Amino acid sequence: MYTDEELIELLSRDEAEAIKGIYRKYWNELLDYAFGLIHDEAQAKDIVQEMFVRMVAKEYLKGIQSSLRSYLFLSVKRDCVRFLQREPAIETLDTSLEDSFERFISATHKDHSAHSIILKELELHYEKELSGLPLRMKQVFELSRKQGFSSREISIRLEVSDQTVKNQITNALRILRGKLQLD
Repeated sequence: MYTDEELIELLSRDEAEAIKGIYRKYWNELLDYAFGLIHDEAQAKDIVQEMFVRMVAKEYLKGIQSSLRSYLFLSVKRDCVRFLQREPAIETLDTSLEDSFERFISATHKDHSAHSIILKELELHYEKELSGLPLRMKQVFELSRKQGFSSREISIRLEVSDQTVKNQITNALRILRGKLQLD
């Protein structure tokens, strides 16, 4: 096993063995650390894995000013904080959209037959706006909301990162909410 100094030296020479050495030495610790911060094992794996992908792409380790260990843990911490900042937004937007539909229907029509007509019109309007979303965003949104797939299942199915799926869902909700003007 390499020391951190040896790994940094290998990195400076662009040797693939450096990434393998860092992976072997730090993967489990970084994964445990990420899980301790976000309490989501699948997302913790994604965060650490994405950090290693960026490392392989050589866009990640150019700024090491301190110890390798500190740099890696700080990077994982930053990525976990970004995840935690975005995660509640998805649930809030989704709940808010559903609440807006219910408030609109209950506030405008108490009569059951009128309720059915309004609901049908609203559903048609929703489907029209949904069809106007970019193809990939629409696909992700429908897999999530209509077919009940988790973001992780969608990411595997479409071969994209879990964070990409969550971003697509968040963006779709914002667009739909804006187009349906449900506030």
